[in-house]
Amino acid sequence: MKGRAALLLLCAFVLPLSGQTPPTTSPPAPTPVPTIVPANPVVAAPAPATASSIVVDSFDSVTQWTTTPAEGVEISVHPDSNGVHGRAMRVDFDFHGHGGYGVIHRAFNLALPSNYEISFAIRGDAPPNTLELKLIDSTGDNVWWSNNPNFRFPKEWTTVTRKKRQISFAWGPTNDRELRRFAAMEIAITAGSGGKGSIWLDDLMVTPLSPDTRFYPSPVVTSSSQMSGFEAGKTIDADVSSGWRSAPVRVASNSAVAPAAGTIPPGSESVDLDFQTRREFGGAVITWEPGRRATAYVVQTSTDRQNWQTIYTVRRGPVAPLAQTSPAQTKGALV
Repeated sequence: MKGRAALLLLCAFVLPLSGQTPPTTSPPAPTPVPTIVPANPVVAAPAPATASSIVVDSFDSVTQWTTTPAEGVEISVHPDSNGVHGRAMRVDFDFHGHGGYGVIHRAFNLALPSNYEISFAIRGDAPPNTLELKLIDSTGDNVWWSNNPNFRFPKEWTTVTRKKRQISFAWGPTNDRELRRFAAMEIAITAGSGGKGSIWLDDLMVTPLSPDTRFYPSPVVTSSSQMSGFEAGKTIDADVSSGWRSAPVRVASNSAVAPAAGTIPPGSESVDLDFQTRREFGGAVITWEPGRRATAYVVQTSTDRQNWQTIYTVRRGPVAPLAQTSPAQTKGALV
């Protein structure tokens, strides 16, 4: 799993009475191969700006955006009432069967914090093409960019985030490659597949971030229930022979449906990792005790404990009936 770590990481394990694999002294039946559901896009709709975010453009008006197409390419901007929060901007483009680019441009005068991320919500009805975000200084000659070839425009509102380190110097005569202020922003669609289509943009924001560091506070780990000797904190301790176990099953449920954002269905258990600050991670590894693997689970993240994103889902096929009721155990590690 690749992605951005948020303030909180919630693993909700669906553990129905008929779905747990009990300990056994005989060799266990083979575990069915899981169906891995790809991570959903980051849904922008329920994620309001943080208190420190700077709303660069809410797209309530699109009159300040201009267009610059290559020869033979058409591109235009239009107001749209169906934004993430209020109105949005619709961008229509048509490559007319050949290559080229279409650029939308707006002037700004914005100083950047020492560390930051730029984000915007996007959805589209368009073939894959290269999506470029460009920041231009006051001279108009020096350009910084994030270049994303073969960008697949999501059908649903999705937040695209680019951190400072992901925005590199593109070209220009300056010897100072540190971007501290930009005077204009461009979003370009460059022909990959070409074709024609429409994209929608909303919630363009700059968010200050803490300085990058290698030292973070230890996560605070809690769980929906736990057994004595198998407390939640053992989920991420350094001892691979220990782990968390939930209390004995309290509610029987045959549902293997992933929980709604921020909720836990009856019969399931959860482990909550609070990182206490925004941070990034490269992945998550869950090691199950033999015979105690969950039949289904989801991994969710949140920056505020209110708005949750499901970033990974696993649902397994039927397993052998339970010989007895038993708790679950899991051990997780962030890598």
